[in-house]
Amino acid sequence: MSPQHKALLTAAFAALGPERVTRGLQATGHSWIDCFLAIATYGEPGAFVREVNNRSGRTGANDLASNLIGVPLGVAFAVSYLKCDSERRILLEGPMEARVTSQSQPFRLMARMEEAKVLHGQEVRADLPNVRVTALAGSGEGQALFCTIGPIRVREVLHRGDNQPLPTDVTVQGLAVPMAGTYDIFNARVSSNGDIALVVDDKTWLVPAVKENGFDGSYAFS
Repeated sequence: MSPQHKALLTAAFAALGPERVTRGLQATGHSWIDCFLAIATYGEPGAFVREVNNRSGRTGANDLASNLIGVPLGVAFAVSYLKCDSERRILLEGPMEARVTSQSQPFRLMARMEEAKVLHGQEVRADLPNVRVTALAGSGEGQALFCTIGPIRVREVLHRGDNQPLPTDVTVQGLAVPMAGTYDIFNARVSSNGDIALVVDDKTWLVPAVKENGFDGSYAFS
């Protein structure tokens, strides 16, 4: 599965929500009668097709799916082809929580914090674009990679800091994503006392960072 396809699926899963995604996982077919998206939206085989037919040609299956989920047509088209076992397994395995590893390049996060004038000892709410998460082989965990992180935007200063140097160690908490990919992290809690802590909490949200396809899909965390 390509990164672009993964990002499309991420956007669709977020729009569907956990209840409909769980229902869709019960699907066993690959046509509009009984595919993942048909069961996720209407709950039983054949109901989706009946609704399409009732519209008397006013809209196609992908258009109906797009309207039902509330996502652009390209996102609905991508999730309509959720057929193979490997793609279903991505859903069944659940979110992948990322941590910092030796490959994370935390110095790049530190450099972006310095650019944004985040001080030692300070705690802020900030947006961090282009944070990549990849799967760690042989485990259900992921690693956060800061190699392509973009400029940080500080939204709010929660605690004042001082003029000491920023810590060099980085920790990540709560960064759980549905699949590997690159994400923009909005309103994360970032602190820099003892180590740099990036915390994804109930006030934080993520968006897949693939925007050249003309969509923005959000994935909310609680």
